[in-house]
Amino acid sequence: MGAFLATGHEGICEQDEVEARHWYLEAVKQGYIDSKWNLGTMLIGGEGGPKDVEKGMFLIEQAAVEGQYSACGFLGDMYEVGGYGKSPDASLSRLWREEADRIRPIDGADLPEFGARLPDFELPR
Repeated sequence: MGAFLATGHEGICEQDEVEARHWYLEAVKQGYIDSKWNLGTMLIGGEGGPKDVEKGMFLIEQAAVEGQYSACGFLGDMYEVGGYGKSPDASLSRLWREEADRIRPIDGADLPEFGARLPDFELPR
């Protein structure tokens, strides 16, 4: 819900960043990692309400530690030059970039179209 509201989605809902923040917060309370990243970026950017860089960075760092790809990449870039209350740190930049590379999501081009029948497969035991 937060993602739809943050960007607006034709035929579903209008963009409403205030409501997006609300729904991302509800998802964060339930432990959704991607919502930590999304709410964190909204907080540091002041989207849908006042800026709160400290809380935003806290959520982004939590998401990265929990394996959220975009949060790891963001921290890698951010520590290269510093910002958001953090000093440049080459070792942290390298650490977060390596983690992002390690967990890089698969290329969406390799996925079947939505609704297409998936090939038969078995999960490893």
